[in-house]
Amino acid sequence: MSVARPVLAIPSHLDRSQLLDRARQRLPQAFDADGHLLAPILGQWLSSGHWSPACSPIDGQVWAELPQLMAEQATEAVQRTAQAYPAWAALSLEERVARVGTALQKLREERDLLVGLLAWDIGKTWRTAGSDVDRCIEGVEWYLQGIDEMLAGRQPIGLVSNIASWNYPFSVLLTNVLVQALAGNSVVAKIPGQGGGVSLTIAFGLLFEAGLPVSLLGGAGRALSPALVAHADIAGLAFVGGRRNGRAVGEQLKGSGKAYALEMEGINAYAITGFSQWSLLRKQIRAGFDYGKQRCTAYTRWLVERSLLEKFVQTWREAVEDLRIG
Repeated sequence: MSVARPVLAIPSHLDRSQLLDRARQRLPQAFDADGHLLAPILGQWLSSGHWSPACSPIDGQVWAELPQLMAEQATEAVQRTAQAYPAWAALSLEERVARVGTALQKLREERDLLVGLLAWDIGKTWRTAGSDVDRCIEGVEWYLQGIDEMLAGRQPIGLVSNIASWNYPFSVLLTNVLVQALAGNSVVAKIPGQGGGVSLTIAFGLLFEAGLPVSLLGGAGRALSPALVAHADIAGLAFVGGRRNGRAVGEQLKGSGKAYALEMEGINAYAITGFSQWSLLRKQIRAGFDYGKQRCTAYTRWLVERSLLEKFVQTWREAVEDLRIG
């Protein structure tokens, strides 16, 4: 039995046709003559010759066509991005700070466009999409302010690859990309398989304008994995995703000598002991349900001091009593 979707009243500033028109006006080079998005590879926009429909979860409709790179194209993109590393690492830290700062300013200027695209990309509300973009900008600003001390005694490692889950394309994936570049690395990232490709493609175009050595690859994970994980030019990998895929990535990295960080569905436990700030906890519990509980801080395990259990249960109930599902 088919289920009819509700008719949505979309504000004009969130109309997807208008958003795509704004994106074309801002970055006409990101689109081909047929309206397909192109692959942002190290400051250039390349046609893959293959396309994948971007279907919005908001209404189930295809709203854009994303480049689908084949294995050989992905390998070439990785090699080209790796070749940009020596010149980028040779820049002074002050110059890298300036360029990343310029990239952040461009993200700020196009913040509402990116938020709207992200909402259609993966179904975030305007508020949660805005939070994702803002957390990226604010997080990288924090690194800019303290990067001197953070890099003391450290050196960049080369080309860093990024594979991340779909639910936080900006506050996780794009933040990682910007900080890795700030540290002196060239960076390649994969479009998450479940969405985010349109907003990320436009964001990478803004990073290009700031002169950052970054590339964004779209395509099937099986086709891109040899280039993004196993290729000899990859010096490090940051992975955020499921256990099964993470385990497969880990097997490829064994004995490779590559630096890597694998975050695989890790959800920590909260410990409630010697505690009295119940109003703050109530807000934290409620925030955990934002965006369908698709967040790493949506804690599911609580270790509660026995004397506080009754107050904890009361706080939990108060936090979720007005929760609307669906």
